[in-house]
Amino acid sequence: MLHIFPMKELALLLNRLQGRYVYLVLMLVMSVVIVSCSPPEDSEELRSSQKSDDQTGEEQSDLNSTEAPAIITKDHPARILVLGDSLSAGHLLASKEEAYPHLTEVMLKAQGYNVTMDNRSVVELRAENGIVELEKYFAGESSNATHIFLALGVNNGLDLIQGTGSDEVDKTLFNINPLEIALHAMVGRSKKKGVEVMIAGVQLPKNSGTNISIDEQILNKFHNTFISVAQKHSIPLWSDILKGVTGQKNLIHDGDVYPNKQGHEVIAKNFYTFLTKQGSSN
Repeated sequence: MLHIFPMKELALLLNRLQGRYVYLVLMLVMSVVIVSCSPPEDSEELRSSQKSDDQTGEEQSDLNSTEAPAIITKDHPARILVLGDSLSAGHLLASKEEAYPHLTEVMLKAQGYNVTMDNRSVVELRAENGIVELEKYFAGESSNATHIFLALGVNNGLDLIQGTGSDEVDKTLFNINPLEIALHAMVGRSKKKGVEVMIAGVQLPKNSGTNISIDEQILNKFHNTFISVAQKHSIPLWSDILKGVTGQKNLIHDGDVYPNKQGHEVIAKNFYTFLTKQGSSN
């Protein structure tokens, strides 16, 4: 099914970016148009894609099979590019070595996995700019990843929670959903490079230490973005990267929303399970 973006909304998006990333926006829009025009593989996929946007993230997360094959195995070396935002970059930690990607690599190697994590995450990175970082990676000499883990969206979600997306332009932009556009583009680009892709979703709380309460329907729509992209491309989805951390004061930095070292240890254990599928699905 072809999605048509009203020209008024696209113009608002281009105006907001003030010409700095016009080429990027057009690339992302065209990527979604191409993906949207592709026929579904079967009628079951079509029925899944037509589920209501109002369906809760928890209900749609149940679509993830708990018996899915392992993403990585001990028989095959894995080089995983982690492209994420402030969370994956270890914001507020002493170093990236305290962040969950490195901690997960240590855990995997201890269990006999031949795996390397290349953490290219950037603090304050939004999903809309993630494709720029991805292209930088592909253009480099060390672009030898076997897997790409896209962990973008936390900062986009915080924009909603903290109210930075509350003006008239941003309300209109949410209908376009730049997060979904960017994820579609990055997944498609990675697949064309022959790299296996997986993404992380985020289940946001109604507020994160602010006085702003976000409508549950908007939160569900945000979370369902990741589910929709994963289903469309038939790729693994870690439905909530902050599972077990959100709302736990002992696992986040004082006065902030980002996990502390102990919080990253929880995320690392969940990431290990996600990659090896040893245990219940995330």
